Formats: sequence, C-alpha cells, structure tokens
Amino acid sequence: MSPADATAPQRNLPAHRDPSPKKGYGEVSATGSTGDPAPHCRVTEGDTGIKVSSPLPYTEQAPSLARRHIRTALRGHTDALLLDDTLLVVTELVTNAVRHALPPILLEVQYAKGSPGTVHVEVADAGPAPRPQCPTEPTSPRENGRGTKIITALSTSHGARFRGETAIRWATLPAMTQPPQM
Repeated sequence: MSPADATAPQRNLPAHRDPSPKKGYGEVSATGSTGDPAPHCRVTEGDTGIKVSSPLPYTEQAPSLARRHIRTALRGHTDALLLDDTLLVVTELVTNAVRHALPPILLEVQYAKGSPGTVHVEVADAGPAPRPQCPTEPTSPRENGRGTKIITALSTSHGARFRGETAIRWATLPAMTQPPQM
C-alpha cells in the first residue's frame, strides 16, 4: 500500500474500491511529461484493460492533474477521439466535485479493451458541500451549467449513486467511428 492510500480517509472511498491489483493485472507507474511518476496515481494494466485510480487535491488544480493522469495512462491505448472525450468528461466531473462537494475526491477510470472499447469514469467525493446563503462571487449563466450537456452528448450513460456519505458521479463513453452530433 502506498503512503497516499494509507493517508486517505477510508470512510469516504467507494465501497467497491479494492486497493490491490486484480489477478492478471500488473501495476504500471504513470509518468508525467518530465518522466517523474504522477503523484498518488495508481495504474493497473491487464489483458482486459487499464484501471487508473487517483486521489485528487481539493483545489482548482484537480481537473488539470486528473487530465494529466488519464492522458498519461491511456495514451497509445485508445484512439485520439475517445481519449479527448474522456479528458473532457473527467474535467467536467472533477470540476463539479471541487466546486460543489466536500473532499476527498477520488478519480477512477477504467478502459475496457476490445472492439470498440469503452471508458468508464467515476469521481467520488464526500457529498454536497453546504451552500452559502449569499454567493460570494456572482457567476454568469454562460459560464455554468454546460457540464451535464457535455457529458450527455459524449457518453452512452451517466448518473450518480450514493454509498453512505460518498457520492459517486459516473459516465461511460464508447469508442466511436464518427464524432457525435451536437
């Protein structure tokens, strides 16, 4: 078990999370653009696919870090369109967790090899954050509210489920031969 896994509060992790690699899977170190291991990112690869698990910081840098982890782990395993769509969905789900939920945030992405192949994205958090009575910063409607439309357009299915205090938002993306019509 890595130090990152040992320090993560276990009560808020998805119940199905098993920190040990499955039989037939070997751990692979995800690396960033500098070749250094991506911090706190676990990538397991097997005959049927790739699984990426990464606790994320509860900061505005979380979506960028999540994209880096996924791009590094899936590059060369998926087609460019599926990778781009996955990165966009990951960005939307992680951004929503940072803006609207309580920490900790855990990202899990599973790429199922095959024809055509699919990617399943899950972002777990500790549930909704209390809303302030009066917003501190006014937001323009043009800047908010598009995430669900983007996820709907790019995924075959998406939703949310709850396990105790943990909220899990998820989406499944298929590999496509043609881009979706928006």
